[in-house]
Amino acid sequence: MDNYTRCMAYLEKLDPAVSGSGGHNQTLRVACECIRFGLSDSEAWEALKWFNANRCSPPWKEHELRHKLTDAQRIASTERAKHVGRQKTRRAYTKPAAIERPAADTRPIVQQSAQAEELWWAKVAKERGTTLAEWDRE
Repeated sequence: MDNYTRCMAYLEKLDPAVSGSGGHNQTLRVACECIRFGLSDSEAWEALKWFNANRCSPPWKEHELRHKLTDAQRIASTERAKHVGRQKTRRAYTKPAAIERPAADTRPIVQQSAQAEELWWAKVAKERGTTLAEWDRE
């Protein structure tokens, strides 16, 4: 099955484009799908004319359809450019150097918790507007 036949089978399954209910977006989507299926300009135009005649209510004028096809080509080329940009980014990616972790605290747990407790008391003293030394004198 060639691309044109596959695209036409796909377009038959899509919702119709109805004015006032997102008809513009649906017709633009159809034009984009024609480009994504890899149809030539003339094939895409024929598929879009078929959709317009059979699935659009009311049908678009020819110049409006041509404008939608031009927009779809621009959108598709932008998508391709983004895709190529992502591929280049992936190829250029290098793994970052390993992160050095600080050495583990080797002091006994008792000393570690004593220091933590002292820091906590210093914080409490500061919150009360005094120093730890002044607080010890009380």
